[in-house]
Amino acid sequence: MATVKTETENVPGIKVEGDIIMGSPGADDIYEDDQGDIDFSRYSQDVFLARLPRYLWKSWDSLADDEEIEVGTLRVEGSIDNPASLSLKLHPTIPTHTNIPKEFVLQVTNNKPPNTFVFTEEDLPGFNSRLKMSGKAGDDTNLPMSKAIPQGMRQSKPKTDYDKVDKTKRFQNFRRAVPKKTALTGRVRTELNCLPVENAGYKQIMIRRNAQEHKILPPVSSVGDASLAAMLGGQRTVVENFIKSAPHKAKSQQNKNVRMAKNELLDVLYNCFREYKYWRLKDLRARLQQPEQYIKEGLVTISAHLIHSGPKVGTYALSEASQKILQSTGGGIPIEDEAPEQDVDDDSFKMEQ
Repeated sequence: MATVKTETENVPGIKVEGDIIMGSPGADDIYEDDQGDIDFSRYSQDVFLARLPRYLWKSWDSLADDEEIEVGTLRVEGSIDNPASLSLKLHPTIPTHTNIPKEFVLQVTNNKPPNTFVFTEEDLPGFNSRLKMSGKAGDDTNLPMSKAIPQGMRQSKPKTDYDKVDKTKRFQNFRRAVPKKTALTGRVRTELNCLPVENAGYKQIMIRRNAQEHKILPPVSSVGDASLAAMLGGQRTVVENFIKSAPHKAKSQQNKNVRMAKNELLDVLYNCFREYKYWRLKDLRARLQQPEQYIKEGLVTISAHLIHSGPKVGTYALSEASQKILQSTGGGIPIEDEAPEQDVDDDSFKMEQ
């Protein structure tokens, strides 16, 4: 019996893919649920918030963080809610307290600051140990997970949109957020300002600090004109030849009038108003040949005012009190009301104001 060859029809179907190797959860994902928890166990604790001098802060910042260190003694006089005085005395046995003052006065700046709290943060347990590098060949106990696992045994992680790099932008190093444990230290009861006590020890320390700072500064030497010219050499000549300023034109001394004394000016003005009752400023300038501003100052002194309306607008006349004084001194009544207009060449009276 002949065998019949059967052929499989190419029916479109669904392509079966192999198992996709998914990446293991990141090292930081383990602590994601713990980062939102804040420790409020010390919510009722009251604390002081003080502003410290820079040298005191540096001395405390250099201390080790792995153990609790008692830096000094805080003395409170009066009630803790409303202290009469606060003082701080540092322990001299601490090495970082050698070259700083030991006694401070805490000045209260704000007794009850509203909504002011102090928080602390620390790394979650086990995070630091996974980031430390051992430094010994073949020792992978303290290496990060990405370094401790061999290249061939690492599981591939599918790329996402976050892994794409824009080559047109400047490269920025991506740093993962360090998981922290946040705790409330306390509520600020009082804000303070820490000031050193200016005693004999404080003065000696400041003298030593100033002497040390002056040693660090480079010496300053003064350079005279002769030394400067010697150092510059021919550069000064080049600069002077490069920029040439036009010579200053001497001002003409023609048509310049010397100011007369103030008392002489007042006498001449009184004589003018004895002759005429109204004077224009340009006529007085032509008669007296004095600067215009100087004549105005004299008119103010003798109480002569400028008329702003009427047929005599633009002229100066004495006040009634000045006219009475002028008549009592034998001035009499002016011959005419207004002085005749005179031809004045304004270019011939370019005088200083």
